[in-house]
Amino acid sequence: MQHLIIEPLSSAWYMGLAISIASAILLYYILSKKNINTDKKTGCILFGIFLFNQLYLIFTSSWTLQESIPLHLCNLSYIMSCLLLIYKKQFYFEWVLYFGIASGINAILTPELTHGTDIWKFSYFYISHTLLIILPFIMIKYYNFFPRQNSWLKFFIIINALVPFIYSINVFLNSNYMYLNQKPEANNPFLIGEWPWYILGLEFVVFIFLLIIYMPFVFLNKKRNIWI
Repeated sequence: MQHLIIEPLSSAWYMGLAISIASAILLYYILSKKNINTDKKTGCILFGIFLFNQLYLIFTSSWTLQESIPLHLCNLSYIMSCLLLIYKKQFYFEWVLYFGIASGINAILTPELTHGTDIWKFSYFYISHTLLIILPFIMIKYYNFFPRQNSWLKFFIIINALVPFIYSINVFLNSNYMYLNQKPEANNPFLIGEWPWYILGLEFVVFIFLLIIYMPFVFLNKKRNIWI
């Protein structure tokens, strides 16, 4: 299926940004109530939306082995977000903190739609990625979640441990999950060079980005007399 690139500052780009802002406000309103039962229901509903999207892709003949298995970082982070709301586990929080924010921002600013652009697919793309950005901040503010010491490095190792596995699936299915086998089509400033050189560049960017996310918590935790 042909990918659709939404050019930054185009009318479709602004429409997507408006959907993201509206969904962020709604999600914040729902999740800032600090109600465990509500959070679990919201997590189940969001996971149900994910399953509905999979069924929708099947019924619209858009689902393919090469594009639709939830192996992209955004899809994995979305599932982790649902699990975080349901179970409130530290691992899920740290995954969404480190990978959800980065992949969500990147997807919204440089969108590459892989399944078409009808109203459902377009809206789901932006709503799902908005969740990845806003949820970690809600968990920090209302549930006192903080990353563990040196967790950024552990998750850098985790994501690299997944690379050979995902790459092997791509070779077997002739797919491009996590964009490991072919450069994305989106005009992203972090994609430098062709395969495999852009992957090395992304390795460096991920390393720096995880460290940047982690560093503010070093100072915050010192004020809270943690890690000392």
